[in-house]
Amino acid sequence: MAGVLQLRVDGESWVEVLDARGQTLLSRLLQPGEAVGVDGAMPMKVTIGNSAVTQLSFRGKPIELAGFTRDNVARLDLK
Repeated sequence: MAGVLQLRVDGESWVEVLDARGQTLLSRLLQPGEAVGVDGAMPMKVTIGNSAVTQLSFRGKPIELAGFTRDNVARLDLK
């Protein structure tokens, strides 16, 4: 799986990723077991609709979503 941003889900999770220009790079429901990689212009805005079942890696390093999550929705900017 290639991409500066990598997502893996253990359950259904809606994910949206926007690049620096506001262009949508990913916007869909990911299915359990699915993994996707995303590349684009920094910074990226990421919204994850079911953060409890989603793992996020950025430039090969895992990102802990708990600090960005409210009501099981994570919102973060990656630079």
